Amino acid sequence: MRNDPRLSELEQARSLFHLVANTRYGGVGARSDERLYLDGVGSCSVKHSVLASLLEACGFEVKKYILKVHLNCLNSYLPTALAVDDESLIDFHNFLKVRINGVWLIVDATFGQFERKLGLPSNVGWCGAQNCDLLFSGDVGDSVEVADIYESKQKHVATLDSLLQKNRRDFFNVLCSYLEQGVCRAPKELG
Repeated sequence: MRNDPRLSELEQARSLFHLVANTRYGGVGARSDERLYLDGVGSCSVKHSVLASLLEACGFEVKKYILKVHLNCLNSYLPTALAVDDESLIDFHNFLKVRINGVWLIVDATFGQFERKLGLPSNVGWCGAQNCDLLFSGDVGDSVEVADIYESKQKHVATLDSLLQKNRRDFFNVLCSYLEQGVCRAPKELG
């Protein structure tokens, strides 16, 4: 794609971003690039692993990051039945930094057009000329560059105690159910 003279560097990066961002969010816990290709769904780690591979294959410089986030950061976007009451419920969000036209930009392709229709934040309007918004709020200064998205996600999640891991898993199962159905189902008790 980078060898395609019809597309500028910016257009190439933006096209790959939208291709990945507009695949459905889902499959949390099933971390493999194949998940996105075979099932058409991916979590933040899957989407950013695939996007990084595509961008790198086209000659872009890419850095991968992980950031600790509180899941209640999504409360204002979700139906009340899905709101997270427990501020201690955390996850580790993946995103990228990509060098486009000589500038390092934050890229977050977690949610796309479908999720936006359900009220979640997305970067579907990203033009490729400035940083994306982080879709799970966190301080970028607290992010850590990682070599392997899947390995770092697994290591970070493993640092949570068993109850937090269960509550995190339950939250994402309910969120994915909501997204799969396009309507809110009453969540299981978290905690």
